[in-house]
Amino acid sequence: MRLRWIYGILYWCCALAWAAEPFSVAVIDVKPWAMESKPGVYGGIYVDAARVIAQEAGYPLRFKLLPYLRVPLEVASGGSAFTIVSDNDDLNASSIKVGLVQQLPLVAIPRSNAGVTQLSDLQHKRIAVLRGTTYHTQLAGILSADFTPVEHYEQAFQMLLMNRVDAVLGVDQGLKYMVQSSPSLKSQQRKFGAPIGLTLLDAYLYVSPRLPLHQLLEIKRAYQAAKSKHLFDSVFNSY
Repeated sequence: MRLRWIYGILYWCCALAWAAEPFSVAVIDVKPWAMESKPGVYGGIYVDAARVIAQEAGYPLRFKLLPYLRVPLEVASGGSAFTIVSDNDDLNASSIKVGLVQQLPLVAIPRSNAGVTQLSDLQHKRIAVLRGTTYHTQLAGILSADFTPVEHYEQAFQMLLMNRVDAVLGVDQGLKYMVQSSPSLKSQQRKFGAPIGLTLLDAYLYVSPRLPLHQLLEIKRAYQAAKSKHLFDSVFNSY
């Protein structure tokens, strides 16, 4: 009887310790999806969307800002519990695709003097695209262009200003945020043409296959609750 009490106490101590353990979340290290304003202080669209899930589930979070190509490996290996990112072939193959978080407008921004105002004008042009993304594959069959990989949006816009590319491909919120938040780009925004709407990208919640079943179910429940309350819409509309 006494051993049963001891085992019971140990069980609940372990449960409490486990409950206090934060979920690790992998986020692409690209503004405005994720950013660290100062050590340990994170913000950004995907960061805030992950917080919505955590709040619904009742778990604290620990963020890992990683290069785009590292995120699928991090989630598949169990290094992080989940991520939110646009539709990704590697994650589709190696992780659990829980559901759609948000649809994102994919646009191209040309130089203002390039005479590029519609999709057909982009044919056979040089277009900067974020390395590791599959944005350009969304346009397969409707656009033939020379896609040039870049590390971040600011590099893409600098290449546009230097005439090294003819347009920048990306998500509308991300491109607009970069121009408005960078003093050097904002001062030259008249040199950028109007965004050309191309298609919609689907951003999904992906969960690690190594996550215990009860945690997976809790994340799924939290996701459904956030969707029903339109909390993801609020996050994405705030940027």
